[in-house]
Amino acid sequence: MGDELEDVFEKYDFVRQGFSRVEFYKLFRLGGKCQARKRRLEEGEILIVQNKTNMRLHFILEGSAIVRLQLPGNNGHKYLVTIKDGAFVGELSMLDALNTQNLSVDPAATEVVIGKGGATVVEWDIINLRNFMWENRDVSNALQTFVCHDLRDKLRRSNDEMICRTRSTKRYSKPDTDPKENRRWLRRSWVKIWSDNSNIAPPIDINDDELLVPIIRT
Repeated sequence: MGDELEDVFEKYDFVRQGFSRVEFYKLFRLGGKCQARKRRLEEGEILIVQNKTNMRLHFILEGSAIVRLQLPGNNGHKYLVTIKDGAFVGELSMLDALNTQNLSVDPAATEVVIGKGGATVVEWDIINLRNFMWENRDVSNALQTFVCHDLRDKLRRSNDEMICRTRSTKRYSKPDTDPKENRRWLRRSWVKIWSDNSNIAPPIDINDDELLVPIIRT
């Protein structure tokens, strides 16, 4: 996967996201110390089950994944956002594990399924990855910087899609939760990223006038 890894490094601009080539290859090298593996997943396959603990981190090399909320009873699902290639899935579960000595990871608040046409992903076991990151602070800092930007992009995309859906129905639709609570949750998520890493700055500032949709917890 040497040439393919180089293509991934260049295509998704890992340098801009905080990675050097050495750090990138340490993380993505298949069968390396952090035990990354490549998988092909079929359309509709579930990556993350709602209300259950997720113990895998995925990076989408090709294809997409859909984040949706399982509604109470047998009332189906509510679409939230599409995660495209070049993004991580399960990053907040990874951050939960990274900041605790035990195996405590909060249950996933949403479900993530593979989108149309299937997807190719790189997968890590979260506990193995956490132990690797504790021993390799350079990789840990780089990955958390990337995740910080990734969360920002997902938030913006979710907000854009909500605006598009609102315009298409030609009516105003309130967000699912109080905007102040959304801001508090976003801040708490970022604190996990830079609490122990002074070299990592928050990607954007949040002011009290911004209307933020709920961040997608995967």
